[in-house]
Amino acid sequence: MERTGGRIHHADEYMRYLAVQDHSLSYKTSMQKAVNTLFKFQDFKNKEDAGWEPEIKFNNDSTSHNPRGFLTDVERRKLREASLEHGSVPHYSLVTSE
Repeated sequence: MERTGGRIHHADEYMRYLAVQDHSLSYKTSMQKAVNTLFKFQDFKNKEDAGWEPEIKFNNDSTSHNPRGFLTDVERRKLREASLEHGSVPHYSLVTSE
């Protein structure tokens, strides 16, 4: 088996193993992302394009990169303005020695 084909085979074998393990979907998704990142790095390093497409795909929709917005834009703006006013330090020339 050639080097690239061997890597693909081992990655798919690991995904099949992972599929039957007692881990959360989030964990499985993270592991698959890590293997995919490793493939991209090795392809870049070796000037190859293996283009690994996993036989089994884990997808966890809750692993969003967008944090949940707890404050509205207006609330966020007011909070920012208040914190800037509260913690403002007067300019050096405006402070007396007393």
